[in-house]
Amino acid sequence: MTVVLDASAWLAYLLDEAGASAVEDLVVDGAVMSSVNLAEVCSRLADVRRDVAAVLERAASALSRSEQPRFVTSGLPVLPETVEVLPFTEADAWTVGGLRLATRDAGLSLGDRACLALARRIDASVVTTNKRWLDLDPVATGVDVIVVPT
Repeated sequence: MTVVLDASAWLAYLLDEAGASAVEDLVVDGAVMSSVNLAEVCSRLADVRRDVAAVLERAASALSRSEQPRFVTSGLPVLPETVEVLPFTEADAWTVGGLRLATRDAGLSLGDRACLALARRIDASVVTTNKRWLDLDPVATGVDVIVVPT
């Protein structure tokens, strides 16, 4: 079963926070992440590990040369082979806007809604550590949410 990773879930894994092992178990069979959520992960990594910022820049440079960096050095794996990053599309943008009213009371960000839009597009469940997502109406979002216990 392929799942869509929210930035909070992948950060829990990368930073070895509560819920990390549950996230690891879920991505073994394959997972995807929106490029928007990967940007959130990279930004947070740069905040908590200043030494990682330069490595992230090198990863971006490698991508511009059509190389696919799978790991960031300094002991922080960013993307194992079982996680694929999918682009944020124009259709996703329309979906994100449409999800605003259904997610506003739960306090979901644009990045959170990008995650939901991807999950809806590929018909997959979302994995998050954010308990506020339990307040979402699955009919309104069109997505099944798995909240990893933290």
